[in-house]
Amino acid sequence: MGFEWSGRVAEDPPELERDARDWPILHPACGVLNPANRHACVLGDHQGFHRDDTGMRWLDNGL
Repeated sequence: MGFEWSGRVAEDPPELERDARDWPILHPACGVLNPANRHACVLGDHQGFHRDDTGMRWLDNGL
């Protein structure tokens, strides 16, 4: 899996945050927590229902 830049040609790709060993620090694209059990969504960047590691689905109510 590689990194693709889909910004405008005139823009530079964003700088990646790196740890002490120069590895990129990765953050989940969807950081929403399930209000019932506080587990994070595992789907990454998406629209619609969220899903956690237990298989539970929920919609974000925007609150």
